[in-house]
Amino acid sequence: MAEADEAAGQQPAANEPPSNELVQQRQAADDEDEIALIHHEMEFASAERLAFFSDAVVAIALTLLALGLPIPGGIENPDSASVSDMIRDAARHVDDYVAFLISFLVIGAHWRLHHRVFRYVRQPPGRLSG
Repeated sequence: MAEADEAAGQQPAANEPPSNELVQQRQAADDEDEIALIHHEMEFASAERLAFFSDAVVAIALTLLALGLPIPGGIENPDSASVSDMIRDAARHVDDYVAFLISFLVIGAHWRLHHRVFRYVRQPPGRLSG
């Protein structure tokens, strides 16, 4: 009787597909899962590219702000300039430096908020994902 049970265990039941069909079905399911995973990774990469692009825009904006700053006098000819001349010239442009600092802080705060929001974005919205 034990031999009959072993023989019955080796043969597929009438409603079970043959083992090669099971393997093909499993392979098809694995392929679909892999395709879904690749699609998900591509969507995430799109969101990452959008975040990197915004980082580049912020970096350019901050660089353009810094290019507009006046250089304190005495930098061109450091041998003839004293520290007091440089401080006096910088004091004449204190409004420019304060405006730069405020602009830098505002842009930096928006950039930080942008990264907080994009921490949760997995796919760019609408037409940006294409």
